[in-house]
Amino acid sequence: MPSVLNSVSPAQRHLIEYYRAFELLLSPQRTRNELRTHFGYMPDDEVTKDYCFFKAISAPDRFPAMTTSCSRSSDALHHRLFGPTNPVSGRVLDVGFGSGGTLQRLLLDWPDAQLEGINLNPLQHGIATRQLGHLPHLTLHLGDFLTYDFPVPYQLMYFIESAFHMADKTRLVKQIADNLVAGGVAYVVDIFYSDTLRRFMGTKKKVNEAIFDYIGIDDWARLGEAEGLRVTEFDDFSNEAANHITVRTSPAEFESELLHPLVSHLTEERELMESRIWEAYHGYVRLHKLFKKGLLRYGILRFEKG
Repeated sequence: MPSVLNSVSPAQRHLIEYYRAFELLLSPQRTRNELRTHFGYMPDDEVTKDYCFFKAISAPDRFPAMTTSCSRSSDALHHRLFGPTNPVSGRVLDVGFGSGGTLQRLLLDWPDAQLEGINLNPLQHGIATRQLGHLPHLTLHLGDFLTYDFPVPYQLMYFIESAFHMADKTRLVKQIADNLVAGGVAYVVDIFYSDTLRRFMGTKKKVNEAIFDYIGIDDWARLGEAEGLRVTEFDDFSNEAANHITVRTSPAEFESELLHPLVSHLTEERELMESRIWEAYHGYVRLHKLFKKGLLRYGILRFEKG
C-alpha cells in the first residue's frame, strides 16, 4: 500500500474506504472512460419520472437514457463552473480530483494551462494516472492537501465536492490563500448550511457524517477575509443538484439489482465495501431531501485573493 496510508487519520481512512466503495459503483462507467463523479445541474424540465441517480451511474448499459441525462447534467455543471470560453493559461490545481474527470476535460479546453491535481485516495489516483498520466501539462500528486508543500502558487484552485471532507476549515482556507498568486481565484463547489439550519444548530454538535463537514456561506466568507480572500460570488443551484442525485430505487431493489452484482465477486472486504456503499445510498437520499427543503444548499462559492 502507498506510504500515504501509513499516516492518515481514522476519518481519512474512512474517506478512502468510502471512495473505494464508490468506485465499485462506478466501475461500469470506468469501462466507458467516464471518469467524473461529482453532482450535476439538472433543471426541473429534464427530470423524468423513472430517473434514478444510482441506476444512471452504476448500470449505464441497462439504463442508457438515465445515463445520458446524468452525463448531460455533469456537462452543465462543468460549463457553469468554468465557462465554455475564457481558457486559462496559468497554473491550475484540482483539489480532490477524484478519478480525474474534470482534469481530463480541462486538458482539452485549456491546452495552454499547466494542470495539477492532488488526491488522498490511492485507488482514484491510480485510475487517473493510468488514464491521464501520459498526457503533457498534467501533474498528479498523491497526498493530503492540508499538509502538502506546493513549491509554486496557482492562478486557479478549485474544489469539486472535496472541501466538505476537510474538517479544519481554518487550515484549509489558509492553505488556499498561501498557494494562490495575488489576484488568483478559488472555486469551492460544495454543500453549505442554509441560514435556517445554521441558526438552528447554533453551538450544538454538527449533524454531519464522520467524513463530511459543512459550514455556512457566511462562515466561509469570514474565514476567507481573515486570510485575504474575498468572496466574489455564490452561485446557488441546490434544486438542480437535488434533481441530479434523485434516488428512486428502493433499498430492496438497490441491493438486489445494483449492489449485489458489483460485490458478489469480492472475497475480501466485501462486508466493508457493502457498508460503505449503503452509506453512500442513504447519504444521497438524505441530501436530496435536505436540498429540496432548503435546509442545505449546493453551489459554487468563488474567492479572489487580494
